[in-house]
Amino acid sequence: SSPMNIWYSDSLLLSSATEAQRRHDSLARPPGARYNKKPMYLDLLGLQEILTFTMTSKEKQATKMGYTDEDFVEIANYVSTNWQVFRKRLRPEMLGFLSKNKDTEYPQCLFEVGRVLRLDEKSETGVREPTRLCVALADAKANFTHIKSVLDALAKQLGFSYTLKAEKDAAFAEGRSATIYRDGKCGGVLGEVGKKVLGNFGLETPVALLEIELD
Repeated sequence: SSPMNIWYSDSLLLSSATEAQRRHDSLARPPGARYNKKPMYLDLLGLQEILTFTMTSKEKQATKMGYTDEDFVEIANYVSTNWQVFRKRLRPEMLGFLSKNKDTEYPQCLFEVGRVLRLDEKSETGVREPTRLCVALADAKANFTHIKSVLDALAKQLGFSYTLKAEKDAAFAEGRSATIYRDGKCGGVLGEVGKKVLGNFGLETPVALLEIELD
């Protein structure tokens, strides 16, 4: 089948936010650079790549997801709350993308590889910038088993082992999510997005997603 066409649009970034976005993007991914192995193992899984903004809002990153955290890397003199903080997780931006393309034909099987910014007192700069991968399966039949099969394929291709632990996450349906542990450390999350969170993004089609750190 031919690849689906998904068009993403959003409000323009405003002055200071635009410049901050450009500076971060130039550091996060040098011109022409591509992350190792990404095209091979993700394209073969039939996933379509998207690219979302690194700057976003607290509402999208936290409130709509059901999270209460406030520890974001913020722009000091922001001019719009839509572009107030740097993203600390990819999955809210993925859901935002799906919400803008909900009239596009399903299934929609998407991925994004990108940097996130997280406050870290142990870092020399006070900020950590891990590279993350987010995969979303949007389809009437999307479920935990389907997204776990994607994780299994990724683990095989990238050569890592993992364990899953059932832990509550406000963004996911009760009992339908798990935390991913690699080498005894939390390395990501996967599951079926809860109905309330789907509603917050104006989505009706079920979505199963995963997000893992690649660093």
